Parts: sequence; C-alpha cells; structure tokens
Amino acid sequence: MSKSTPEKAKDETSNETLATAVRGPQIRLLIERLSSPRAAEREEARGEIVEFGAPAVPELLTALETANDRGRLEACKALAEIAHPSATPALIKFLEDEHQDLRWVAAEGLLNIGGWAVTPLLLALIDRAWAHTILDGAVHVLRGWSRRIPDPVFERLISAAMHSPEPGVSVPTAAESALAKWREIWNEEAASHRTSIVPGIAPRGDRPWYDRRL
Repeated sequence: MSKSTPEKAKDETSNETLATAVRGPQIRLLIERLSSPRAAEREEARGEIVEFGAPAVPELLTALETANDRGRLEACKALAEIAHPSATPALIKFLEDEHQDLRWVAAEGLLNIGGWAVTPLLLALIDRAWAHTILDGAVHVLRGWSRRIPDPVFERLISAAMHSPEPGVSVPTAAESALAKWREIWNEEAASHRTSIVPGIAPRGDRPWYDRRL
C-alpha cells in the first residue's frame, strides 16, 4: 500500500533533515581547508563547497567572521559562486572591508545574485554613503546591473557616487530615486507573473575568473 501524502511529506522532511546533518560536518571540514597555505588545496575545497550550493551558505557566512584572511577571501568567493540571496547582507557588509580583494569579490557576488540584491544595496547606500568606503564596490555592482536592464535606473546614482563633491549628501537622494524606480520594475515583473532567479535583471553574461558556474 502506498503512503498517504502527509506520510510521504513527513518521510521527505526526515530524509532532508538527515541529509543536512550529514552535510554539515563535511562542509565544515572543507571550510577549514579554505585557510590552507596551499593554493591548490584551497581551490579544490572551494570547488567542493560550491557543489553543495545553498546548504553551505550558513557555514560560509560563519567563516567570513572567524577564518584567517585567506579563508575569508575563499569563503567570499564560494558565496559569490553559489550566489544565494541569503548571502546578500554579508556581501554588502564586506563592500566596506579593509581588504580590497575581499571588497571586489563581494561586489562580484552581488552581481551574480542580481535582482534580489538590488533593494538591500540601495538601502545600504542610503544609510552608509557618508562613510564613502562602500561607494567603489557599489559603483562596480551598479554598472554591471545597468548593462543588464533596459531602464536607466542607476545612472544618476552612479554619477553621484563617482563625481559628486559631497557623495555623502547626494548619493542617498539618488539611491532613494533609484529605489523607487526599481520597485516599479519589480512590481511590474510580479504583476506579469514572470518568474526569474534575478527579477528585473537579465542573467549575467560574463563571469569572474573564479566562478565555475555554467
């Protein structure tokens, strides 16, 4: 006799819980290898972590806070390759990191995440533009997104971030305007019942050198 739907759902949940319990230690061991002094070992470990996909994200977020500089950079690269929306707040935070390489990789990750990262980044610019550190990485992301949408949503904001003598004043205003335009696009996407992993933004045509995704 076949199982009823509730019983099947319960079994599937149990199987997923078991699979998660098995994956956790494997992912943590791989993340430890991200701090290895050997580049080949770090590369191999990162590739295996990326294959786990979204289940690896929580452990990678922890590594961003606890690992050494090598491990943090490799963890950020893995998050950029997985490109799961849940990593967005951490990647935005690391646009202000003291290490330039980490800031660059965080920006690449936001480019990969696409539409899900737009509103959080614009809100961060409204709140953090006065600190200026976030601006370089944010401009890189906004330029990349601009090439993938037909609407000139971010042009004024990019100009304010790059050329304004007082970006701490002009960027928040421009970001608020961009956010209003973006929300219109997002709502139109939802109203038309179109689905996309990056709503409002076409899939990325290029890839950073460390990104293995096809």
